Amino acid sequence: MQSWLNSDFGLKPYRPNYILPLGIADSKYVSHKPTVSYDSKEAELQVSLKLKVAYDLFGLKEKYYVSYTQRAFWQIYINSSPFRESIYNPEGFVLFPISDKTSGLNIRSFKFAIAHQSNGQPNTKEIPDFDGYNLSKSINYFYGTLRLQHDTLLTDLTLLVPFPGSANLEDNPDIMKYLGYTQAKFTYFYNEHMFTLMVRGNISSLKGAVEATYSYPLPPRDTLFLCEVI
Repeated sequence: MQSWLNSDFGLKPYRPNYILPLGIADSKYVSHKPTVSYDSKEAELQVSLKLKVAYDLFGLKEKYYVSYTQRAFWQIYINSSPFRESIYNPEGFVLFPISDKTSGLNIRSFKFAIAHQSNGQPNTKEIPDFDGYNLSKSINYFYGTLRLQHDTLLTDLTLLVPFPGSANLEDNPDIMKYLGYTQAKFTYFYNEHMFTLMVRGNISSLKGAVEATYSYPLPPRDTLFLCEVI
């Protein structure tokens, strides 16, 4: 009862939680619903939480988590302010601590995850009004992340692989061309300031993304003000 009264449910922040007041695309977003007209300007927000569900099952001091991340694109600069798109990303993962003092790489942990990502839309491929277009966009995938630490610099190296023969790739056939199989993220701490730089992509398609963030804790201490550039 006391945990419920204190709102202590064991939930912790996972990926960055933020509100980006303004994002601008180089052209208007395309809507597949004829009555909707989207703008090139919109806000973006993300909520991400994790919950530890088990610990040290195999005597390796590993930690088991489930997580949920939701990213929303909000057209607040047009009438009625609809949400143009929402991305839902549940995960289950295990984190293995590593004490590396001899290799020079300073490996600190290895993370293995199983994840699903989708826009939550139904399959519309067989509906005549959509002329064969499928609103559903989703993917199931595994990924592994190796974390290195050098003083206050963390380096996360990630390899991502879609489920073998995943049916989800049929409604999103080009996703790996843009999402990519590899990612590197650098996190640097300077006193209470935190800077990150993420680079991901597909070498064969020469497509990907770069993301930089800055955060600083404001009262209360678990609140982060974050500026994001993509």
